Amino acid sequence: ETDPDFVGKMARDVLEAAQKNFPHQLAIQQRLFRIYEGLEQRERSTAIFESLAGPDASPMETMAAVDMARTLFPKDDPKALARVDKLLKEASARTPRDRVLARAASEHFRTTGRVPEAVAVLAGHVAADPSSLELRTRLGILQLAADTPADGEKTLLEVLAVDPRQALAHQTLAKLYRKQDRVTEALPHAAEALKIRGGDPSQFLALADEFL
Repeated sequence: ETDPDFVGKMARDVLEAAQKNFPHQLAIQQRLFRIYEGLEQRERSTAIFESLAGPDASPMETMAAVDMARTLFPKDDPKALARVDKLLKEASARTPRDRVLARAASEHFRTTGRVPEAVAVLAGHVAADPSSLELRTRLGILQLAADTPADGEKTLLEVLAVDPRQALAHQTLAKLYRKQDRVTEALPHAAEALKIRGGDPSQFLALADEFL
């Protein structure tokens, strides 16, 4: 029977040789990280994390470092959380147009209970790339979640001014207006969302009844 440690060490040696020839290949670094962790060589895996968490890291390197941090540090470690916060904020400031990074960073802050920080990340992204309508819509939704309804409404209306077929923006505005007892404003958005996305006959009939 093959010794798993032996196999791991063989793979490690191959990848370490490859890394010397291709020092900036992210896929090699990620694989080495997993091998070092499997061999309980935490010092080496931490070194890879640190190499990807530098001030000039690309968006992909930053996101890889954030993923590694989940393995290296306890979930409730405040210092580790602060380090990840800093990585994502600095990377977002360096490359605000990157949509994948903006989504990942905003989700990090949202899922850790800090919606205003999530809003700030997406606001920076949308300012740099106004054509990013999916994340612009997401910004509007988060602004509503952050108890800034006027900002959220404005953002969602701006999305629809660019592309009236953004169903989620219509749906969210319909929900907001109903919550604010602005039913006459909610109904056209509800109708547009249903037309764009489709629905079963009962949904169309229920909406028609609201118009009557």
